[in-house]
Amino acid sequence: AVIGSGTMGGGIAWLMSNSDMAPLMKDLNEEALVLGLKQASKNFMGAVKRKRLSKDDFERRMRSITPQLDYAGFAKTDLVIEAVVENMDIKKSVFAETEKHVSEDCLLTSNTSSLSVEEMATALEKPERFAGLHFFNPVHMMPLVEIITHSKMSQGTAKALYDWCLKA
Repeated sequence: AVIGSGTMGGGIAWLMSNSDMAPLMKDLNEEALVLGLKQASKNFMGAVKRKRLSKDDFERRMRSITPQLDYAGFAKTDLVIEAVVENMDIKKSVFAETEKHVSEDCLLTSNTSSLSVEEMATALEKPERFAGLHFFNPVHMMPLVEIITHSKMSQGTAKALYDWCLKA
C-alpha cells in the first residue's frame, strides 16, 4: 500500500502495479487520489506510446491500483510506503494511525528524503519493522531506491525490504 498520492505516491503505486502487485493508494481526499492516478497513468502511457505496453495491459495495470480514503484492506498488506508531505509531525501521526490498521508482520516505510527515520520510529509501537525506503524522482525513470536504517530496525526488516526492492 501507498499512503499519499502525489507525484511520488502515484509513481510508487505505478511501480507496484508495473511489478504485478495490486497496490492500495490512500489519501485524504478524492482530488489527491485523482492526481496519483494521473501520475500512474502518465507513466504507463509512455510505455504504450513506445509500444512496450498494450492498451489492454495499460487498463489492467491501472485497474490494479485501488484508490481509497480509508484503511480498507490494509490488514492484508505486507508493506506500506508512506509518501506524504515532508513534515515530521504529520509523518509520525500517519505512522501511529497506520500501525493500528495493519498486521503484526506488515513492514512500514517512509519515502522521506530529508527527515530522520530514527525520530519517525518513535511514533511506532513496533519500530523494528520500520525503515526509510526512499525512491528517487521520477520513480519510472530512476530505478534507484535506498533503504534507510535506524537503531531499532531488525535485520529481518532490512532483508525483507532488500528482497522487495529486487522484486519491484
